[in-house]
Amino acid sequence: MKLTFVRVADPGDRDKERIHLRVANPTNLANFVILRSTALATEDKVAAGQLVAYWFSQHDARAGDSVVVYTKPGDITHEPQKDGTTNHFCFWGLTEPIFKAENDVVVLCEISDWITWARSGQKTPTENIAAATSDAQASLA
Repeated sequence: MKLTFVRVADPGDRDKERIHLRVANPTNLANFVILRSTALATEDKVAAGQLVAYWFSQHDARAGDSVVVYTKPGDITHEPQKDGTTNHFCFWGLTEPIFKAENDVVVLCEISDWITWARSGQKTPTENIAAATSDAQASLA
């Protein structure tokens, strides 16, 4: 995995709650999605239900960079640091914190391609998703 968890800071605090990730290997952030989930007590599984996922936008990140995802609304910024790394600040846009219960979790997924299918039976164009890649768009043609 090219991104790793550092910590979840201030869980349950609507204004401060954030997920801190570190870039292990150079990557484009659009290759990642974070899923909200609930840990199931009886099994080693998680359930997602109808919770909104966070899709990263297109942006290159280098090894050593920090990626901080605030769960609140805000504007994405990229702040270069003196040591040559960059702090990438992203905002999920939620009005409530994610971590309200002990079994609330997030799942970081590295993805290379995806396709969606609408109830109408038509493929939903991936270009409306910020993390779409040209390869994924070509596969829909």
